[in-house]
Amino acid sequence: MRKLVAVLVIMLSLNAMAATLSEKLGLGARFGMGLMWTKTDAVPDIYPSNGGVYGTLSFDFAYGLTDHFYLHSGIGLDYRNYSVYTSVDCGEMVAPLDSETGEVLGEMCHADCGYDGYEMLQQYFIEIPIFAQWRIPGILFVEGGVVLDFMVAKTYDYYTTEFKEQALDHGRNYGVSLAAAVGHVFDFGLFVDLRASYQLTDLVDADKVRYKYGYGWGSVDVDGNVESYYKEASTAIGSYYKLLKIQLGIGYWF
Repeated sequence: MRKLVAVLVIMLSLNAMAATLSEKLGLGARFGMGLMWTKTDAVPDIYPSNGGVYGTLSFDFAYGLTDHFYLHSGIGLDYRNYSVYTSVDCGEMVAPLDSETGEVLGEMCHADCGYDGYEMLQQYFIEIPIFAQWRIPGILFVEGGVVLDFMVAKTYDYYTTEFKEQALDHGRNYGVSLAAAVGHVFDFGLFVDLRASYQLTDLVDADKVRYKYGYGWGSVDVDGNVESYYKEASTAIGSYYKLLKIQLGIGYWF
């Protein structure tokens, strides 16, 4: 009899704990779209148009420590698309100068002369937000914390192919950002928010990236003799690569 009573007490306690946990734990989903901008001193920037659009689909959970204070996290897929229309012909290429004499060394072109189309870089990240959230029921919520990013795939199409491929080889496959958001939760579970984030880690290993290239030129004298020359040089990519993102989101707490 005592064992039966003990089992009943344990079951009732576990049921009460489960009910309490269910009241405090929220599960949901969120979708957001926004704009992003790269911040760098690199010339040229390896990211087309210095920015683009991005979208995030995530599954979230929130745990209430009090009636107002929550821990909010989740896991999502972050899609980033940088693109810009580019039109280049050989006449627009800038001739390099000899660093010692200042003489024009001939035309330099990082790729085949002539291009007309879109440059595009697409990246896919697993995103994990870790936020502290303060709720004022029926009015708004504010939250802030860090976002962890882990790259899972990328595709790109550039006219300056060799130059930017070499730079992207130094791209980091992870990122850490500071983020903050403000939003509103409706009584039936729907919520909307506006989120901003700034990436603390560089998008590329900027301090070490230098693009190496070579170029040649020639001349013909009055007798028809051809003289050819070749020279190697390198270009620094930049000292920092940061990312600013602003996103409007909509979701639902089940």
